[in-house]
Amino acid sequence: METENKVTMGRVLSAQVEVSNSGDAARQYGITAHVDIQEGKVTNVHQGVVTDIETNNHLADFNSWGGAERLEMTYQTSAGRGAILTAVEDFIAEVEASGADFGVAAN
Repeated sequence: METENKVTMGRVLSAQVEVSNSGDAARQYGITAHVDIQEGKVTNVHQGVVTDIETNNHLADFNSWGGAERLEMTYQTSAGRGAILTAVEDFIAEVEASGADFGVAAN
């Protein structure tokens, strides 16, 4: 018996995606975060965590609203803060550049 589908799904307009830098062989830190995407554009990178890739020690947390210009960092270490900040800013830039790759429709 065939059933009729009365609902048609349209394009995805917004999404939240978990991202990481695990595919970057040259990474200095492990970084994961949740990313909000609206109409193909990254709007927020939040609940970010930075870890030491050798020891898995928790080094920092971060949230970004609208790019690295609006970045909140909470460090769990006093060593290497400048390098951690640079890694997070670079990560956010990479995430924003790949916004169209997340499969969320743009107008």
